[in-house]
Amino acid sequence: MKYIMKKLSLLISCLLVFLCTKSHAQAQWKFHLAFEDATGAKDTIWLIWDTSATVGTFGQIDSALGEDAFPFNYNEFNVWVYNYNNDSTKTQANPFTNILSIEIHAFNHQYPITISWDSSLFHSPDLPQPVGSAWLGNDYYFLVNNDPPSQSFNMLWDSSVIAPAYYWGAQSHFPLGVDIAFHSSVGINEINSTKKISVYPNPTSNIITIKAKEIKACFLLDNMGKTLLNKDFYKGTDYTLSVQDIPSGCYILKIINQNNEVYYEKVIIHH
Repeated sequence: MKYIMKKLSLLISCLLVFLCTKSHAQAQWKFHLAFEDATGAKDTIWLIWDTSATVGTFGQIDSALGEDAFPFNYNEFNVWVYNYNNDSTKTQANPFTNILSIEIHAFNHQYPITISWDSSLFHSPDLPQPVGSAWLGNDYYFLVNNDPPSQSFNMLWDSSVIAPAYYWGAQSHFPLGVDIAFHSSVGINEINSTKKISVYPNPTSNIITIKAKEIKACFLLDNMGKTLLNKDFYKGTDYTLSVQDIPSGCYILKIINQNNEVYYEKVIIHH
């Protein structure tokens, strides 16, 4: 009897620790986007989901979570978002609702900018709901991205991306849109299973690597549709293409798999 009571007491203690840990972990989830420009200057945006965060309406600034206005040094590289008083801040707080959508602004920077984040945080088992989608979006990532169907850069599949200078559309990476959504019935593995093709690094100066299954061939096309390079592949080979002799510019990569399905990716070559 004493043994049974001891085991029961141990099980109850473990259960209480587990519940307290889960409760604490679900109370707040912090996520950051780190920016570093060509000079090595750095800055960070913090996104915080918290059960105490207010719904985003005018005047509801979560000072305890860091949403207050930020005093800039205008001689330095800065990134920021607007809080609900229309002031600049480096923190956006949100309750655990379905989606957070923000626009990041910046000044005093030099391209290319490296944007990085911890994609492993999307896999946290302690989130109230799994992260179903996370995207970066602007004029550049509308054309050059790792997820053509969404026409944006899917943050679930990578942990960093380069933002180079470009010369179409807005010709600026800012404002940079960020959308992160929770889905109760859709998890990361289900989202990832829809992806068939990805190309990296992009931009590149030397080698393009294609991540896919059973590619038959690929063609590098210029903006007029002229084939500049082509390569046939066999099963089990490395799907790479050397572009070191191709002039800097924006190109189209045409990819054909073993089922004769055709995919197109925008690529930038920069030497």
